[in-house]
Amino acid sequence: MIRLVHGLLSRLMSIFPTEPATSQVASQYEELNGLYATVSRVIFEGLEAFDKNATASVSSLFGTLMLLKAACISNVCYVDRLISLFMRVLQRITRDHLTPQQTAQPGAGDSSPVANELLVISLDLLKGRVGVMGVEMRKSFIGAVLVGLIEKTPDPKVMRAIIKMMEEWMKSRDPQVINQGPSLREKSILLVKLMQYVEKRFPDDADLNGNFLEIVNFIYR
Repeated sequence: MIRLVHGLLSRLMSIFPTEPATSQVASQYEELNGLYATVSRVIFEGLEAFDKNATASVSSLFGTLMLLKAACISNVCYVDRLISLFMRVLQRITRDHLTPQQTAQPGAGDSSPVANELLVISLDLLKGRVGVMGVEMRKSFIGAVLVGLIEKTPDPKVMRAIIKMMEEWMKSRDPQVINQGPSLREKSILLVKLMQYVEKRFPDDADLNGNFLEIVNFIYR
């Protein structure tokens, strides 16, 4: 049901985009203003509830993040209004993902397929908003979240998502992507980490290693 709602909202918001956060209305179309305002409130309350509940499972964010993903498909800036809260949520999702599953205590970590999917979605929603992050938030995203995942993630899908992100940052000629992406220094830090850990941690995944080597080949060419 949540995926069906996500598909419906994605289509609706692509045809009738949301207004900027500075606008007095959620939509210029009166018929949609109430719906879009409700979606925004549900997303905020879902993130806030997770942020305040230390024992909440990452999987409980599924509905919230699918709504946020739908809202961002046609308006990547939509996440900006929630970026401080969303970054705290992402940092916790990352910690839970990297926590060894040695106990069954609540909050001891969540590396279920759904939780891993939500981590990938969260990274995808923020990859194009690095340019609007403050200095400390930017350091956390690059140095703590991405570097931490490169060094320790047990899931090849998560590593593959980071490599795909790097490929977009390196190959894109779109001024929007370049301006809102990491600096050359930040990209260099991530590339060095990938060089150190991709083959070391996933030696038998030929596709994963091949994806990274394509970026290396692109840089040298």
